[in-house]
Amino acid sequence: MPEIAAIEALAPRLEALDEPHGGVWRGLRGWVLPLLHDPDGHEVRFYTIEEHTSHEPGEVMRMVDPQESAEQVRPAAP
Repeated sequence: MPEIAAIEALAPRLEALDEPHGGVWRGLRGWVLPLLHDPDGHEVRFYTIEEHTSHEPGEVMRMVDPQESAEQVRPAAP
């Protein structure tokens, strides 16, 4: 099952190939690596199907600043 570890491993590989992208972001249901473009200029996005939840059970998840939200809940790198 694709999860955050796979998408976080893909980001530096793309950078090593000089392929710019938008970094790994927390989405509403999983994680996304956006702003990558194919040779024809079409945007390509990679998504995980890993689910995540808010900090407190039963709390509504609000995302005002996606980067700040991602930094607050992103698992620590191994």
